[in-house]
Amino acid sequence: MTDRPLVPQDTALRDDRARRKQNAAIQSVVASVLLTVAKATVSVLTGSLALLSEALHSGLDLVGTILSFAAVRVSNRPPDQNHPYGHAKAENLAALFAVFLLTTTSLAILYEAYRKAFGTPEVPDLTPYSFAVPAGAILVDWRRSRYLRRVAAETGSEALAADAANFAGDLWSSAIVLIALIAIAAGEALGWPAAWLSRLDAAAGVVVAGLIVHVAWGLMGRSVNALMDEVPKHLVPALEQVAAATPGVVETASARLHYVGDKPYADLVVHVPRGLTLEESEAISEDVIAHVRGVVPGADVVVHTHPVPAAHEQATDLARVIASRRAVGVHHVRVFATPQGLRLDMHMEVPAQQTLAEAHAIADSVEAALRAEMPALAAVEIHIEPRHDETHPVMPLDDPALREAVRAAAEGVAGPGVVSRIELGGSRLGYIVTLHCTLPGSLPITEAHARTAEIERAVRAALGHSYRVTVHPEPGGD
Repeated sequence: MTDRPLVPQDTALRDDRARRKQNAAIQSVVASVLLTVAKATVSVLTGSLALLSEALHSGLDLVGTILSFAAVRVSNRPPDQNHPYGHAKAENLAALFAVFLLTTTSLAILYEAYRKAFGTPEVPDLTPYSFAVPAGAILVDWRRSRYLRRVAAETGSEALAADAANFAGDLWSSAIVLIALIAIAAGEALGWPAAWLSRLDAAAGVVVAGLIVHVAWGLMGRSVNALMDEVPKHLVPALEQVAAATPGVVETASARLHYVGDKPYADLVVHVPRGLTLEESEAISEDVIAHVRGVVPGADVVVHTHPVPAAHEQATDLARVIASRRAVGVHHVRVFATPQGLRLDMHMEVPAQQTLAEAHAIADSVEAALRAEMPALAAVEIHIEPRHDETHPVMPLDDPALREAVRAAAEGVAGPGVVSRIELGGSRLGYIVTLHCTLPGSLPITEAHARTAEIERAVRAALGHSYRVTVHPEPGGD
């Protein structure tokens, strides 16, 4: 499994984003305070339900912006043990609470509108401030909705995005109130009945309440979707495709994606050929992570590699996989085609301290597993040999006669001048001999191995009591 953090972000950049979100929230709070006070004052002086609706709306905005400010501060906290994904969803919770307040306010406005429309007529007492306040509110809401929308897009703040949408709606509600007040003033000048003017004021309040509900429910939908980890439909299939297209991946078993604030987190399970080393699996995981971040930039990606049989798995690969499951090594793995079917031969290394019975039991389990996965095997032959993990002291030997015997034996089978260096050592197990031999660089590796094996046999025959003879071939001219 590979777990990598987000694409590194400079600490100063993260701090700047947090500061910008907080500054935007503070400015929004100040604007909401001023508008609420202005609208409430004028609505009390004039008795206009439309203005009162706007005052209540602005009062709710004030509460909402204070909540947004608090949510932004909480969301900027770093992850901790109780919140490993951070605190960004505090902004979604604040947005949901704002929905509750907006809905409650709209119901109160609708009730007052009903009372004013069907009760005793109440005509607003209009003054120049009655028109100046909503006109000023339109300008303020236009400017701060644009500003908040820009900061929200740049910082990924759900709370600020909710505020921006809310104030954009406020702009239209203020415009409706202003139009209603102008219509009432015109009606008074034309001598319309008081009941008409009162109902016109109530109608403006109803429209404002409707706009509040519209904004609230749109905000609720976005917040609920964020809390439910909804993502665009195309993203998960895109992650599956880019992961499956990564070299070394057999297929994508699963892919998941969710956002915490503006931070994407992706979890993938990919199938890779069994028999890979840990380093090879890790390299594939790194490639998958890079491809996923190409689809979702800055994602925190966790990739789990699950080994599966390859489409064209060789019997030799299967033998190594089964041996590795039992913590034993195999080498000299060969497959032979016989008249009876495939025969698999191998050398199996077991700990030197094991008994023959213990080692033979492991060999039987390896053979049984091989036959279970490859029923076509006619025979499995396993040569058991000890694996020596201990360290043996070796003392360098400076014996010209011995060195010459080694050189003569090697060049007797491989030709004069083939030996470039000889290293001799003595241990309690016997001689330790290393020969560096120059062979043609164009020689196929199978033929090069055959020649080094022939040199090894000749040296062993010449020395008699030797424990390890290593022939290291080096490419030379042809």
